[in-house]
Order: sequence, then C-alpha cells, then structure tokens
Amino acid sequence: MPAHPYPLDPDLDQHLLDPGLAADLVAGAELTRDDVVLDIGAGTGALTAAILRQRPRAVIAVEPDPRCLASLANLPCLDLRAGRIQDIDPASLTAVTMVIANPPFSALHHVIGLARRLPRLRAVELCVGRRWAEAATAGPADPHYSAITLDVSARFSIAVARRVPGSAFTPPIATPAAWLRLVPLARPDPLLLSLADAVRARAGLRLKDWLRSPAANRQPQRDRMLKLRADPFVRGLQQRRLSALTKAELARLVRHLQEGQC
Repeated sequence: MPAHPYPLDPDLDQHLLDPGLAADLVAGAELTRDDVVLDIGAGTGALTAAILRQRPRAVIAVEPDPRCLASLANLPCLDLRAGRIQDIDPASLTAVTMVIANPPFSALHHVIGLARRLPRLRAVELCVGRRWAEAATAGPADPHYSAITLDVSARFSIAVARRVPGSAFTPPIATPAAWLRLVPLARPDPLLLSLADAVRARAGLRLKDWLRSPAANRQPQRDRMLKLRADPFVRGLQQRRLSALTKAELARLVRHLQEGQC
C-alpha cells in the first residue's frame, strides 16, 4: 500500500482501507442505480470512489478531517458533508438506502444510532474491529454478548461478509477486522427494541423501572412482560441499574425475552 501523503490524526481514529480491497468490498454490496449511499468517515475516498463507480443515484460522504476533505472535493457528483457523524442532522439523510463505510471504530455506537433512524435503509455494509464484530454477532449464550449485541441485534440481522487483515489498513492494525452486513429486521421484537432503547439512552435506569415502563407494557406484549416480572431471576435484578448488569446477566435477560423462559 502506498505511503499516506500526510500524518494521520490519532484523535480521529483514522485507519484507511487499501483502494483495491475497498473496490472488492463495494462490488459485493449489490448496489443499484436507485440507491442513495452514505459513506461515514470517508477518509481520502477509497470506498467513496469505488461507490461512485457503481453509479448509484446519489453518494453522501461524511468526513471531519480538513485534509481529507480536500481530496474528496475532487470526486465528481459527491454530496460532501464536513464533520463527525454524530454532528450530522439525521433529518438530512432520510433518503439514504445504503450505508457503506469504514468509520472510526470508536464511532460505531454513533453509526448504529444513525442507522436506526434511517427510514429507507435496506442494508449497512460496515468495516469494524474484531472485538466489536465478535460482540455484534454473538448469540445470548455467547461469552461475547454485551450491550453492543443487544443494540445491533434488536433491529438488524447480522452476517460477517469478509475478514479484513490488519495489513489492509494504513496505518496497519494489530488484529484482523471484519466487514459486516446488517439488514433491518422486517418485524423486530418490540420488547427487545424497548430494552435496547433503554440500555442505549437510559443506562442509569433501574431494571424495575424499565419492567414497569409504558413502552415495555404495551399490548400485545403485556402477558410476556407480566411473566418476565414474575421470574425469580429477573426479580433478583430489579433494583439494579441497566448499566450495572453484567454481560452474563444481560444475556440471560435477553434469553428470557426471546425464548419465554420465565
């Protein structure tokens, strides 16, 4: 991979993909001419240029580094937004149908938060670090299960499309990354959604208060929630804050929600 033309900024968590690999990843994304594609953390444009070559209806690139913005400005037919993804108004992205991105790994929480708010989204193709990939793809019985798993799996089906070697990045990273494909669930579980929203936005909430919240007790989920509240394991956790639940406790709570073991 050629040397980068300027020092990368550690504060921006920059890790740029090899252009050849970027082109392969985009080719596998099954873009159509009707897609509006969002590239988050576009860097110097390896993924962006590959997306543009597929000729979707529109491409939006988000990038905070002024030096990268200068490179991206040379790409034709690109809607370029300066800033971090958490600073971009989601209301300006409602036309987005695909997210294809190699974002800063430290910003993945914000990326998923945005993806949850895109009404026309049909898929997300995303480069992530190994540990995040292990958590995102974990099942409730997996030791890697965490709040990340809940946040992602409540709304998306998840598959590892490809392993990405650390040498494919500038600068190289120590462990392999993963290219994930996330597809919005057609019928997500409303109780799982409610719990995921509470953990994401109100992690200091006591489990007892979530169990009795209007969002968790809407019909037709009322009977499931009553059974959950009566379960001895869940009753033993009621005074705990969501943020204080261990990974194993959170995973067991989710198993009860999914399998009705209460």
